[in-house]
Amino acid sequence: MIVIRPGSHVHRLITILGVTGEFPTSALHLIGNERVVKAYVHALNSIQLIRNDVTGEEIKCRLLTISGKAAGKTIRFHRSGLPVLNWIHPNALAVYLAANYNHRFPGNETTKERNHRKAEAVAMCARAGIEFRPYMLPKLQKTEMRKVVTDTPSYFGSKDIKQLAEYELKKTAFTRLTGLLFSPGEVKVVYNVRNSLMKWNGKAEEKTRLTMTEIAQMNARVEDVNNAVMFGRDYDIAMRLLEWNATIKKQWRFDSVYRHVHFIPQTELGIRQLRTLLLPNWREQLLNATFKDESRSYDRGSFEYDACVDGVYYLTLFDGDLARLVRFREATKEFSKGPHTAVLCFKEQLQFLREYLPKWVTIRILDMGVLEEALGIQDLGGVI
Repeated sequence: MIVIRPGSHVHRLITILGVTGEFPTSALHLIGNERVVKAYVHALNSIQLIRNDVTGEEIKCRLLTISGKAAGKTIRFHRSGLPVLNWIHPNALAVYLAANYNHRFPGNETTKERNHRKAEAVAMCARAGIEFRPYMLPKLQKTEMRKVVTDTPSYFGSKDIKQLAEYELKKTAFTRLTGLLFSPGEVKVVYNVRNSLMKWNGKAEEKTRLTMTEIAQMNARVEDVNNAVMFGRDYDIAMRLLEWNATIKKQWRFDSVYRHVHFIPQTELGIRQLRTLLLPNWREQLLNATFKDESRSYDRGSFEYDACVDGVYYLTLFDGDLARLVRFREATKEFSKGPHTAVLCFKEQLQFLREYLPKWVTIRILDMGVLEEALGIQDLGGVI
């Protein structure tokens, strides 16, 4: 017997599948303990007796199916298991059927890849404590400027966004956004490059940013959208992104379209980084926890840095901001004879920075746990 209880791995997987339709087997670590999740997926791929821990209701069915090969292997609901969605929320089944053509999936790889990008983004948000379930979110609108969203961090998928801004996004059909992330005082456009370079059309993405700004103004009273979150498998793909970005015409590079581009790896560290970006006025909190007030630059320096301590100019990469890192590298590549510069980072970012930055830039490490303690961040287990 498989028991479904709130907060469990199975409950989390079912809830996410109810929104995204399918989930890549290669990203099961985003659900929780990979070994445990794989065991559940294998078991639920055959007929099992499944019990609702809250109501005591039971059903005997095959809940999941697994299809595809290698990196394209995907998990979906088996039709006989769809009634289980009613255990998650009264509207969960209706939302699933409406979003997935009444449980019909196109057979092409392009659609599957797009669904996998969305599913990974949703899983990252779920683990970070961001509300993503459509039946728990307010409905966005484009008729008047008012505060529709609450201060609780929330994620709206690309399908909802594109329906809201259908006319504008028809002109930007090549946009690669997977959704929009609302947090206190800020709205970020979300992308997921997975483990490959995405087809970036800078001109289209600039139009997309302007459209997202309009949506943010109408629903969150945020003046401008200048931040993006870019999920990726690891820092190897971050390096490839930066190398590729340098070959693009400068005005259409991702660091030109967005002032800040936060690269968040699809790892436990990435989930913890994402949580820091949800704090009210999070950048000030990060810098206040790291530097004394008198050493802070407050963006008044002649190049991109956060503080000057004992004659050393520091940039922090705790937020994974690749756009700032690009500007810092461009400014410091001529600094072999001074002034002294350094980057503060997590140990998981160390190798990436050693490869990307000039050899005269010092790299120093701070433990993520120390920063979380200073900011008062606790792992509350995600939103589900």
